[in-house]
Amino acid sequence: MDSLQLGPFILNGRLILYLSFGLGGWLLLLYRLRNWSRRGDIFSRLFSGLLLWLLIWKGSFILFHPSEFLSHPLSLLYFDGGVWGVGLASFVSVSFVWLRWIKQGFMHRQIIDIIVWFALGGWISSRLLLLSFGGEDRWGYALHLGLTLIILALFWVFRTLFRENKTKEMKRNIVVILALIGLVVYAGYDFYSQVDKFSTDGSTLEVGIQKGKLAPDFILTNLKGEPVKLSDYKGKKVLINFWATWCPPCQAEMPHMQKIYANYESKDVVVLGVNLSFTEKGSDSVQAFVDEQGISFPIVLDKEGNVAELYQVSAYPTTYFVDGNGVIRERLQGAISYDRMKAAVKNL
Repeated sequence: MDSLQLGPFILNGRLILYLSFGLGGWLLLLYRLRNWSRRGDIFSRLFSGLLLWLLIWKGSFILFHPSEFLSHPLSLLYFDGGVWGVGLASFVSVSFVWLRWIKQGFMHRQIIDIIVWFALGGWISSRLLLLSFGGEDRWGYALHLGLTLIILALFWVFRTLFRENKTKEMKRNIVVILALIGLVVYAGYDFYSQVDKFSTDGSTLEVGIQKGKLAPDFILTNLKGEPVKLSDYKGKKVLINFWATWCPPCQAEMPHMQKIYANYESKDVVVLGVNLSFTEKGSDSVQAFVDEQGISFPIVLDKEGNVAELYQVSAYPTTYFVDGNGVIRERLQGAISYDRMKAAVKNL
């Protein structure tokens, strides 16, 4: 979940997801430790660890992308260190709370139990959030949640049965049954994961702005007054980026757009910047912004707002990822980083 739209506002989807993870883990841990006399010691350090995690995760953008931060400090509001940032924040915060708990006299086994329960609650909470706001990917998140609950149920049954005095033959049969159930569950998951990998030439698809439909064609003029059609780029992978010069997230995102275009132009990837000119003071401000940012990818002007309306753009920036057959494969709202663009382009 890259973003969450509430009216005209675009919220950082990853931040909300991680906050949901922390809240879910916290609540399940509260239940798990309800009879512990030293709950206060546990949760005081845990709270410090969570705050430390958020600070390192967000600040890791400076560490892993120093040049981009120095050039555009505003980027820190919209971007983070990505997967490496999550890994760094997790390592430092877990190490911090682990050492603090050890110093307070907790055993390693107790700490592992606490972390496992926290992670379990966080995982379930995050899957529920994605299930509610995951858009067209909700079935996948429902499968994640279902698999988690099935595994937990099997583990609980497995542990209960082996605690009792069972014969070796019965135990062996239980293991075989559990293994077969696991194989069936995995086969279902593998089948689902392959569904979206089937390709199509787009000849039998409907035109629409949803994922899996043909992107509606349009014609606009560029900064030189020349007509440009989306269909001119048929056979190429196109990022249709709706943006405006006065939009802070657009300003922060623009260097990433230029970087993806410069690095992938030779691989038939095109960034088509659709300026929301009906919101601008004039085309001169657009040209000045393009020159200042050193933008080299095509820029077209949506002076009447017809294309923005056609693509139902209600928040800025918004980017559609279209494959070589003209089929929409992804739609992302809000400022997106180079790494996120790169991942989306690889799936086209």
